[in-house]
Amino acid sequence: PIEANRTRGLSIRGPDGTARSVGFGLVSEEAMAWLLIENVGNAEESQIAISWDGTEWGSDFRIFDSSGYEISALTHGPGEEMEVTARLQVPSSAVPGESVPTPLSMCVGTGDEQECSQVQLEFISSKYVTNPSHIRSVPEQGLTWEISADIPEGTGSMNWSLSDSGMAIDGWIWNASGSLTIQGDSIVMSGSPSSQSSGYLHLDLPADSPPAFHSFSDASSESSNHVLRMSLEVLQIHRAAILVTSPTEQPHTVDVEEEALIMIRLENPGNGVDTYLL
Repeated sequence: PIEANRTRGLSIRGPDGTARSVGFGLVSEEAMAWLLIENVGNAEESQIAISWDGTEWGSDFRIFDSSGYEISALTHGPGEEMEVTARLQVPSSAVPGESVPTPLSMCVGTGDEQECSQVQLEFISSKYVTNPSHIRSVPEQGLTWEISADIPEGTGSMNWSLSDSGMAIDGWIWNASGSLTIQGDSIVMSGSPSSQSSGYLHLDLPADSPPAFHSFSDASSESSNHVLRMSLEVLQIHRAAILVTSPTEQPHTVDVEEEALIMIRLENPGNGVDTYLL
């Protein structure tokens, strides 16, 4: 007889694949740190213990799924991945740039069979936030980030550079809506001085965009406290296409025990280098 033993474990990582994530938040609103949680075991985990340390901003720590619903209990199937945001309220007394750290731990199993994973979180008070701060996607059209910012006194607009932020990539098409517009190489946010403004950035990716991690960052020319920060991970599409090139007549009949030479062409219609088993 063969017995398959249970394996257990969780992987928690931030946007860049490391055990760290930073969440920015406007004063009196929630700072949100993006996380990817994966069950690396071979069975469902329905009892996941979650713990974190208190901070100077309090300990009202909450976790939300990618649709914006709060998660009270995590259940993960084998190999399942889940994108979540860890959130902490930024107090009204916080000043831009003020931050608090906390470790987040998740454990499965008990006793000698317990397996834990930890990620370091940092929440920062900011004048500018992006939601979501990170997107994972295969090449597609209509990727959207919401941008919210506190417009500084004495100005009715703020500007960021597409090229300086690293967003000006050949074939990528950026558009904007709401209080945001794209004017040449500039992302422009309009609003009333000393008020909050928001808009949306939209991205259409070419179908052949290669898998890669992209981090975008640029300080506004009007205020060093307004830094555009967001990231994108282009995921690989694994595809295969095979075509018989010879003989061209189909169907091709071969007698029993007769050898036949057939020429085939293998194509990779995905967006990155791949390996195949024939």
